[in-house]
Amino acid sequence: MGTCRICQQEYSQHQQFCSNCGYPLTTLSPTLGELPQPWQEIVAQREAWEQQIWQRYQQLQQQCQQQQPIAERQQENARIQRQLESQKQLQQSQQKLLEQLLELIQENSLRQSSTNSQAYQQVQQQVAQLQQAIANLQQEVTKLTQTSKFSSPSQSQIQEVPLNSSIGYDYTRLRDLLAAGKWKQADKETRKALIKVAGKKNQSSLTAKEVDGLSCEDLLTIDSLWVKYSNGKFGFSIQKNIYLNLGGTRDLNVGLALETWQQFANAVGWYMGKEWLGKGSVSPNPDGMDVELKDIPAGHFPQDALTYRYMLRNLFVRIEFCEFSSKSDL
Repeated sequence: MGTCRICQQEYSQHQQFCSNCGYPLTTLSPTLGELPQPWQEIVAQREAWEQQIWQRYQQLQQQCQQQQPIAERQQENARIQRQLESQKQLQQSQQKLLEQLLELIQENSLRQSSTNSQAYQQVQQQVAQLQQAIANLQQEVTKLTQTSKFSSPSQSQIQEVPLNSSIGYDYTRLRDLLAAGKWKQADKETRKALIKVAGKKNQSSLTAKEVDGLSCEDLLTIDSLWVKYSNGKFGFSIQKNIYLNLGGTRDLNVGLALETWQQFANAVGWYMGKEWLGKGSVSPNPDGMDVELKDIPAGHFPQDALTYRYMLRNLFVRIEFCEFSSKSDL
């Protein structure tokens, strides 16, 4: 018995492909010595790419199971399964390509250096093809995330969100506003809560340092309330996923790309054509939008939590850290 390097599924000695993710289990080694270091790195990069895609599919599948009712969830799972089958076929074709590359390496090991140089160029072309295939799969994951429908879970599926706070803040008002579908008022209450959690006594804006130090306990409570009462449509974690799927970076040392930010703002309904809704970069439109949940873009709320757009990325990084820390504590 062995364990698949991509999804950790056990497999028998004579299996050629993983029964769970379709990853090729057989490995080929050149007959003349060990695989050269450049090709070892190519193979390692390929496995890392495929493992990342598999994990994204698994996360997406888990999100769909949590947010969709049974009938739509089955339909969504069928589509995801078709995506996985397509990836399995791609993995099999990639395995054949690697086998051909290994054969080519074995043949060229006996030839002159000029011939080896030509073989290396062919390997580079094959690696470029693999990179393009991975990029195409990532685009499919992004499309699948953006086009997934949000559904109302049944009452039996809804669990109460603990109103935890590191400073003893009372989130009852925020919960009641969200439960009543009063999104704009809940948005203002969210801003008020964050300012209190940051330890500020007035309604001034938070600094990047203050955002980076926000209490995970409070931040997760606020996010969980938004996600629950919007049926998975609003919340900092929802905005974070949309931002990352559009190519946003987690690296706070890298400047915030205006084009990516505008794509994000357009996706969540903050930026229409060439105009921002309301005053400032992410301030809410005073007239608001239709309060019908179905008519509001995913990720539209909260939008009044911070004044300056560049600090939203700090908030996304912070919520991701809090989510990871919360799972690690389980």
